[in-house]
Amino acid sequence: MKIRLLILCMLVTFSLNAQQMSYYYHGQKIDLTVSRESVNVIINGNELRKSLDSDFVSRHFTVQRNENSLEDNLVKLVFKTLPNEKEYTDITNTLRQNLQIKHVFPFFEREDIEPLGTSDIFYLKLKDIKDFALLKNIAAQQNVQILRQVAYMPVWYVLSVQNSVFSNAIDASNYFYETGHFANIDSVTI
Repeated sequence: MKIRLLILCMLVTFSLNAQQMSYYYHGQKIDLTVSRESVNVIINGNELRKSLDSDFVSRHFTVQRNENSLEDNLVKLVFKTLPNEKEYTDITNTLRQNLQIKHVFPFFEREDIEPLGTSDIFYLKLKDIKDFALLKNIAAQQNVQILRQVAYMPVWYVLSVQNSVFSNAIDASNYFYETGHFANIDSVTI
């Protein structure tokens, strides 16, 4: 388990150091760049206040709760001063080592819009209701959780990358899209 976590942290660091990423939107590949203005974090259990009251967090961040979030324990941390790439990587790696912080997710820049925040959640649309078995199989292979079917939308599902091989929902949604087995994928941005 420790080796897997170390590999995941190395992949995230390598990915962020590359500073370039993309995702699919209506079948088109859209380029993204890591925004060093803020990050989303998921807090373990009910440790929200304890996690966010630390000297480290208060020294580097302003804390913003997002009331529209699908998750109660998802918090946006806005950097007080814009870090350079090395500082960003060092600070986010320190956050990842905090036992009360379960996950750290980047924001991405796009032309002419606010930075897009990532989390562990994304939506997936089946091509046909019978494709649920295929979804279950691919999700199990990648250790992705199928959280629920979207109400009144029988071919849409909400999935989570927590404890999977993916560092954020964009990585996972790209993987599922590139299989060609699904009608649509949408990363939830916060």
